[in-house]
Amino acid sequence: AEGWPDIGEIDGPLPDKVDCIVVGAGIYGIYQANLLASTGNSVVCLDRYHEIGGVWNYYGNDYSRVNTSEVGYRIVPREGMYTRPNEDHSPKREIMRDIYEVASQHLKGKIRCNVNVLTVEKQPDGTVRVHTKHMKTGVEKTIQANAISFHVNRRIGRKREVDWEGSH
Repeated sequence: AEGWPDIGEIDGPLPDKVDCIVVGAGIYGIYQANLLASTGNSVVCLDRYHEIGGVWNYYGNDYSRVNTSEVGYRIVPREGMYTRPNEDHSPKREIMRDIYEVASQHLKGKIRCNVNVLTVEKQPDGTVRVHTKHMKTGVEKTIQANAISFHVNRRIGRKREVDWEGSH
């Protein structure tokens, strides 16, 4: 978003191999991917929407607010004059700014939007092969990773099947 911290290209090429894949570029996907990248892991954060922000961006409007007595929604400590570290009913723009600020720390150029994760195959050595498809171009790509973490909200939007061997 214009005037917000720079998060780099979000529609660039996918890597062939990374240490960690984080699926979902909402508040907690960005937070986890940033932590992983800050410790030296190679990371890519994938989201099928065309922008980061998850439910805050997709469903929120300029008047959407959350009761932040649930302190997990404000992920950037704010201090000093004219700042509000945590307020009841934080507006969407404050939450989105926090998400962009965290993403700009260690994830610049490591976020890819418009990417749908089709399947994940666990390999005998414990790594995973993640099959993806670009939502605009239809180009499919497989990424090899040591680990994958899902931060998707299955309670809203279109139903998504998230299944794994032995889950039934």
